Amino acid sequence: MQLDLSSADSLFAWWRVWPERHDSYLDYKLSVSPEFAPAIHAARRQIAASSGLLALRERSVEHGTARQHVPRGRTARCRPMS
Repeated sequence: MQLDLSSADSLFAWWRVWPERHDSYLDYKLSVSPEFAPAIHAARRQIAASSGLLALRERSVEHGTARQHVPRGRTARCRPMS
């Protein structure tokens, strides 16, 4: 899956894959990359408009996993192939 951080639809589809993890990453991106804020806020409005997805988000927040921010410089990286 390719993620376009400037597209609310792309963010919405990506968020649905792993809400607990992706919600916290969106918080992180808001704090370090404000240029993506309009798309992130639009995607969150889409999530809120869907009762099933909103329940997933609320459950992830209840468990505390959605608010664990990704530290700076700690994004996923691929290992070099040997």
